[in-house]
Amino acid sequence: MNVNSKGKFLYKLEKEIQVTNNYYGNLGVNMETEI
Repeated sequence: MNVNSKGKFLYKLEKEIQVTNNYYGNLGVNMETEI
């Protein structure tokens, strides 16, 4: 695995983690609002 493809992989992984965190963060906010 060369550096470039590894960098792209880590970048993609980081983006997915951010999206997941945003999703669950918004979910938590929505749950608190409903209760």
